Amino acid sequence: MLYLAAFVLLLSAFLLVTNHKNRHALTLVWALLSYLLLFTATVLYFAKDGSYHDTVTQYFYLPAELWKRVFYLRMDRIWLIRLLHISDFLAIFFSFGFALGLFRESSQTKRKKLPYATPLLLCYIAICLILFDPEFQIAAYYFLYPKYILPAEFEQWQRVVEITARICNILILVFGNILMVLAFSKTPRIRTLRMNYAVLGVSSILLSALHALFFSFSPAYYLKISKFIDSYRFLSIKTALSLDIYQFLPYFLVFMVTVMVFFILRLSRISSHLQTSDYTISRQISASETTSKVFCHYIKNELLAIQSQIEMLPVNEENREALATLRQRCDNLYTRMDVIHRSTRTNELHLARADLRDIVKDTMEPFAGELKTGHYQCLLPENPMPVLADSEYLSQALHNLVRNALDAMENRPPEKRSLTLRIGRVDPWVILEIKDTGCGIAPQNLPQIFTPFFSSQPFSRHWGIGLTLSYKIIQAHDGKIELESEYGKGTNVRVALPSLKR
Repeated sequence: MLYLAAFVLLLSAFLLVTNHKNRHALTLVWALLSYLLLFTATVLYFAKDGSYHDTVTQYFYLPAELWKRVFYLRMDRIWLIRLLHISDFLAIFFSFGFALGLFRESSQTKRKKLPYATPLLLCYIAICLILFDPEFQIAAYYFLYPKYILPAEFEQWQRVVEITARICNILILVFGNILMVLAFSKTPRIRTLRMNYAVLGVSSILLSALHALFFSFSPAYYLKISKFIDSYRFLSIKTALSLDIYQFLPYFLVFMVTVMVFFILRLSRISSHLQTSDYTISRQISASETTSKVFCHYIKNELLAIQSQIEMLPVNEENREALATLRQRCDNLYTRMDVIHRSTRTNELHLARADLRDIVKDTMEPFAGELKTGHYQCLLPENPMPVLADSEYLSQALHNLVRNALDAMENRPPEKRSLTLRIGRVDPWVILEIKDTGCGIAPQNLPQIFTPFFSSQPFSRHWGIGLTLSYKIIQAHDGKIELESEYGKGTNVRVALPSLKR
């Protein structure tokens, strides 16, 4: 037990020093200290109970000499009962406060969620501390007996109050766990963040289970009062489990404390840095699916454009040699690109806070000339749309989607060409919609649309990797891409990326 106390105190001090401005870390510290105080008060009460003197030492790992000193320590058991109840309700209060804080932080709105939860909980705790106070118990008994109630009835009502309070405590802890689940569901769909929330949620549930298993005896009335002899005696703690199980409590607490402290530190660091634009998450990705294919796709498109221009040029004796040289250089460039493709294995995306509006604007700049014919709209909201993205890769993915949309409309007359880009928010996502009035995609081709090297257009013009690349890049951003198309009428592509707080 001494090692447990030292361990919890050291971790609490570490959290206070390193994260004194983080309210989640502070709440966690108070919750841990409350559980330590509750455990200590329980041990002290056992120590003052003579019926446990010869059996309980083995369960709390106290040296025999220290246990003896604790047993004979002069201590007012009335105040010890108060300490038991205060520490118990503090543990519940801060455990719930920890869950409530994470739930509020996960919300995308500035409005404070559950504003009355904390005041109501404090009122409930204050009422319970009064009802279970030994002095109040004595005063109530002397007032009610024998005029209003008999001893057996008084004890029966005490039992009802005990059970009601314990059920309320369990419901508070369960509600806190529900808030943790809701916080997880509202967290931006970023794997790093969600993993931290998931572990903290599981830890919170286990901590509630710890309270339900080891401290289900509290709150309770520990006095047996006799008005006839004007005296009272102290009752023993009635544990729901065998005392044998308490020998595992220190190990369980150490494990839980370590896990929660580690992940609250990680979550604190990530959450604070996500508010700045200089924070990046490096993510290893397969070059065969992204980097080299992005490069290949871009260069091959350029080569196809050059070769098309060459084929359109008139051939005569004066330019025959020059055209042959151009074709040879295109072949050399293709060979060099293929070497790069084979030699590259992996690369990293560097995800950083970015405004999707800026990425869309940069992506659309190269298409300015093509967009002069037809109807083009880019509907961007006034407020920033922050996402966690690698701007270069994401821009390439969007470039491919826009390129496909424009190619699908090239055979349409200008008055029937319409391209619309729209950005919106559907928590917890930021949605980019790209809608065209092109030829659409045949229903039988839709299931294969993201398959590598599949294209409904001639292979000499489209290599069939543009949508595949976009799909892989968006997946690497923890995003989603959905495609709806009506053959002969057009296509609607929706890209969903995890939304960050504004």
